[in-house]
Amino acid sequence: MIQQYEEKLLNLIDLMVETASDDELFAGGYLRGHISLSAANCEMNGVSTIDAMNSAVAMSLAEAQSELNPADQLIVKAMWGTVATRHNVINDFACCYKLKGAMIMAPYQCISN
Repeated sequence: MIQQYEEKLLNLIDLMVETASDDELFAGGYLRGHISLSAANCEMNGVSTIDAMNSAVAMSLAEAQSELNPADQLIVKAMWGTVATRHNVINDFACCYKLKGAMIMAPYQCISN
């Protein structure tokens, strides 16, 4: 489950690339590393809940806070909030429509399971 969640989060970041600013591209790359590291740690420790994974990412970001200047910290935190929120909206929304093999949902793009 953690690996699937990691893939969905990384896909959401990838979907932002087309419209992302330079700061958002940096934050996305930085965040990808923390998501993948947290997923690997969760799997290694037998943790399999999304809440635990979200906590692991948040903790990883907090522990690495000194790596970034305050402005970059805000951008990364905002992107993490956006990615985590978009994933929750997509998963909680029960009505995704299949259209030409792609899952879509307005205003967000669904990631099929």
